[in-house]
Amino acid sequence: MSTLQQPPRLNALAILSLVSAFFLSLMAVITGHIALSQIRRTGERGREFAVAGIVIGYIGLAAGLLTTLVVILAIVIAAASGGFWHRNVIVGPVPDARGPGSTEVPSPSADPYAPAAPSDITFDAGTSLSSGTVPHISDGLLGDSLWKLTTPKADGTWVYTSTDGRCTTTFHEGALDAGLDVTKGDDLATTDSYLAALTSSSASDVADFADDDYITLDQPEDNAIVETRRLAGNDSGGRPHVAVARAFAALEQGVSINIACDTKALAIDAYDHVLSKTALLVG
Repeated sequence: MSTLQQPPRLNALAILSLVSAFFLSLMAVITGHIALSQIRRTGERGREFAVAGIVIGYIGLAAGLLTTLVVILAIVIAAASGGFWHRNVIVGPVPDARGPGSTEVPSPSADPYAPAAPSDITFDAGTSLSSGTVPHISDGLLGDSLWKLTTPKADGTWVYTSTDGRCTTTFHEGALDAGLDVTKGDDLATTDSYLAALTSSSASDVADFADDDYITLDQPEDNAIVETRRLAGNDSGGRPHVAVARAFAALEQGVSINIACDTKALAIDAYDHVLSKTALLVG
């Protein structure tokens, strides 16, 4: 009497490889290879399941890698082209370290028991400054370990370079150029004209893309502020920069800070750092 020979059993890892291929590609590849090795030794069934799991697993891994590369490429392209940079200027606001996420001019906090704080020098208030008043920029980068003075002050202009050599900050203070469009009684319009000349931008670009900003008055930690205008984009050499300026029409004086860096991210970080250490002295 002959006995029926039992067929080889089905390899469990081969089944696991095929099932996991639709969810965990790496597991499918690993278990599939182990299953093929076991099948060769034991003669178990399931080779086709293991092979299918391996193939589908590799396809899943390749698709995941391709998706990751596409996402990285998209981020790099967006950073290179500048999603919020338009022509020569930034469309969106530059982050402000003095008020995270906000570029609005802050109102000093009221404290009835504190000494009276210096008054803000708004664009309107600037037109009533007494003649002989001279605005100066405090040199907050002096002694800063991240910056070194590379061009000493001459004719109201001095330049700092970051210690890694990737950014420059140009400070300027003094009389407005004779060819500048000075609108008496209107510091805002005069500042926009000054900012356009400073950045080699058109009046329409400044009107469309410049933002209201401020520099603290007297000390960087003080509440009082001086209203300014800010424009960011690429300079004539294609280098990303952020420029902040304030003109005083009645005084025919102006101050400006122009920060240029190798990348937009560096320019924004440098802007945050420099403006947090800089104040305007008006006296």
